[in-house]
Amino acid sequence: MLDARNVATNRPSRKLDHRNLGRFKVIDIGKNGSAVKLELPPSFKIFPWFHPVLLHHADPPVLGQEEEEPGPLEVHEGEAEWEVEEVLNSRVFKGKKDPLTGKREYLQYMVKWRGWPD
Repeated sequence: MLDARNVATNRPSRKLDHRNLGRFKVIDIGKNGSAVKLELPPSFKIFPWFHPVLLHHADPPVLGQEEEEPGPLEVHEGEAEWEVEEVLNSRVFKGKKDPLTGKREYLQYMVKWRGWPD
């Protein structure tokens, strides 16, 4: 797992952001073990070499816990369902105070829906 303290994200608060990122495969180890290259997904768009201090082993699942693939989408009767083809943009929107969270800012996404014209 990769320590997320040096990775920029779109989350509105670092305090509530993930502390560690994913389970990544080690591809290469630099000379003298001074750096480690990870196999990152293309969406990360960051340099794949990291100092070993920023890496640690992922905990194995506890007894009875299994890593599962996400389940199928829930389909509600009478409601149209659309698939997101691509996330085009995101922004932090400042609006009215949310009665549940008490925050005035929240993250909005602009998406391209599969099957809809541009």
